[in-house]
Amino acid sequence: EIDQLISLLKTNPQKAFNEFSHQLGISQTYYFMVKGTGKILSVEEEYLLVETDEKAKVKIAIAFIFGNAVRDGSGEVDIDGFLNMTDFNNVSVSVNKLVKERIVVPLKASAKTGMLLQFAGATEISSENIKLNDLRIIPVSFNLSYGKTE
Repeated sequence: EIDQLISLLKTNPQKAFNEFSHQLGISQTYYFMVKGTGKILSVEEEYLLVETDEKAKVKIAIAFIFGNAVRDGSGEVDIDGFLNMTDFNNVSVSVNKLVKERIVVPLKASAKTGMLLQFAGATEISSENIKLNDLRIIPVSFNLSYGKTE
């Protein structure tokens, strides 16, 4: 849950990294799969600004779907299963293409300010520079509706 993760990152970031993230090698970047519910405050060119139930603001990406957050956040792709880095990196390229086509395009077409968004997605956070005011989530599923959060 995104609000629980944000709270834990404020109070005990090491526990959040150790228990709820995936990390590739010795990198200081940690990947999380998150879910949450919130109200769309604005529809920007690159993201939806969403206020969660606990009043945190997060950015749901609707442009520039790139990087390794979904691949590495899932914890399902093991680097040791690949003979070279090109093939390993191509997994991210393929996953990001699917996310853009199947999730981002319909989300971007349907999202309106004021709507309620239920989402799941991936985010990456640097342990050296935790920026909770600028969390960018790549969505992997969503549900839009009008109404109040429960």
